[in-house]
Amino acid sequence: MWLKFAWGSLVRHWRKSLVALLSVASATTALLLFEGYMVDVERMYVATFSARQMLGDIVIESSAVTSPGRATADDGALSFEAENALNSVFLRLKPRFTLSVPFLNFSGTLQGSGVSLGFTGLAFDVASGDAMRGERFRWNTLAGAPFESDNDTGLLLGKGLAELVGCTWEGQHTESRNGVMGYEPAMRAFRCPAGSFQLLVATEAGQANAESFSVRGIVATGFAELDDRLVVLPLKAARALLDTQKTSYVTAKVLGGLGSSAAEAAEAVTEAMEARGFQVRATPWPQHAFGDLYVRTMEFLGIFRNFVIGVILVVAALAVFSTFSKTVRERRKETSTLRSFGYLPSQILGLFAAEAACLGVAGAFVGTLACSFVVPLVNAFGMTYKAGFLSDPVPFRVGFSLPHTIAIWALVVSLAVFSSLIAAWRGVRVSIVDGLKDGG
Repeated sequence: MWLKFAWGSLVRHWRKSLVALLSVASATTALLLFEGYMVDVERMYVATFSARQMLGDIVIESSAVTSPGRATADDGALSFEAENALNSVFLRLKPRFTLSVPFLNFSGTLQGSGVSLGFTGLAFDVASGDAMRGERFRWNTLAGAPFESDNDTGLLLGKGLAELVGCTWEGQHTESRNGVMGYEPAMRAFRCPAGSFQLLVATEAGQANAESFSVRGIVATGFAELDDRLVVLPLKAARALLDTQKTSYVTAKVLGGLGSSAAEAAEAVTEAMEARGFQVRATPWPQHAFGDLYVRTMEFLGIFRNFVIGVILVVAALAVFSTFSKTVRERRKETSTLRSFGYLPSQILGLFAAEAACLGVAGAFVGTLACSFVVPLVNAFGMTYKAGFLSDPVPFRVGFSLPHTIAIWALVVSLAVFSSLIAAWRGVRVSIVDGLKDGG
């Protein structure tokens, strides 16, 4: 009954309520757009690390490594026996673990065509790496072609390193290909002064070894500093070059993804490996050194989001407060009449709260409806920008999350109710006699 009375009152005084309704609608639209942007940014960053960088959900490495993620064949890597034990753990814990990728770090000197540059190398199992990247990031080269199997004998150069050694490729200076969204799977021409480069490294035993590799393609990881030094090899070729069977770290995808599922799976791996006599450290990648940039970026964006949301809510609250302050003053005679009929001040407040709730719901609905038209236009515009630590251009997009939408509705309705109660509190404290004398 209260809601029916409240809605009727809003309709009767629609001119006075319109400003507040538009304020709530505008606040809802702004919050949905901004939160949708934040949702899309977080999804983009998670996809960059989990899929594009092939980190999956958790990173497993030897507990003896002093610099997480940087183990090499001669310093802190997992032994061949430890990797086999880890694979057996994955099999035993199925279906909790759906996929795993072994990696090997290495470094050395790249020589060819009159250049000699230090490089940072990364090798991974091609088949499982392709599966971890998924369809969106499977084609991971902006020029040339990705590895097809672990038996490939070529190498991939980071974008920055390729430029340093004089490589050129189609669209190098006229087109910004978007690796954040995934490259179109098409062969794009490139040319390097040297058809092949020699990699000079130190083997696990500390002996010098060198081997020539043809350039198969050019990659961009999204991290400019890494791209300036990066050389990528299939795991089989890297192990042969370094004369080792060791693995720097293994990433794994967990059923249920990041969150509690990943944390529980990491703990299960650690315990199972310890039972087999191997000391490893399994960590969800946001808590690993690999995820440090992600965590810091999201923390900064979270602070910025809270500030923006606070400003939007204050403006909306002031509009609702102003509207209901005027309404309460103008309806003193009406509220005093109700009190003379036995209504308690708390019941009068309840009526105003019900009106504000109806106003909040109506405003949230209008704001959401407006957002449903704005979002497709924004996403279709194709605007790009530089986002945090990513060197690739990022498309400006607005995502959608039902839980966030529900939370925003609850927030704006609660705000409207709270603001109306503050405005109405002073009005209902006026005596019945004084209120009836008011001709408003």
